[in-house]
Amino acid sequence: MGLLMPGIQCLDCKHLGGVVETSPMVDGVEGDCGYACAAFPEGIPDEIAEDILDHRQPYPGDHGIRWEPRELGIKHPKDDGRPPINRREITRSGGKHGHGRLGRR
Repeated sequence: MGLLMPGIQCLDCKHLGGVVETSPMVDGVEGDCGYACAAFPEGIPDEIAEDILDHRQPYPGDHGIRWEPRELGIKHPKDDGRPPINRREITRSGGKHGHGRLGRR
């Protein structure tokens, strides 16, 4: 099973939830997982999770729930100049696998 990590805006958002299955098991091979939130209970869309789109703006299917800081004083990453997380370099073992899923080649 692979786990797609959320981007900085998701990590800093008060609506970030837990892990959900984003693709089912097929032919005995476990599916992938990603993070969910109040806006996207079935899984955060890649464009938002990859910090490509600013989720302070409306996104189809977000139920009117948008990015809010998880605690007072946190700025949105697009406002404080933090670069997006390179999710392809993050793995459970800390190595670089060259893909966006954790723990799976």
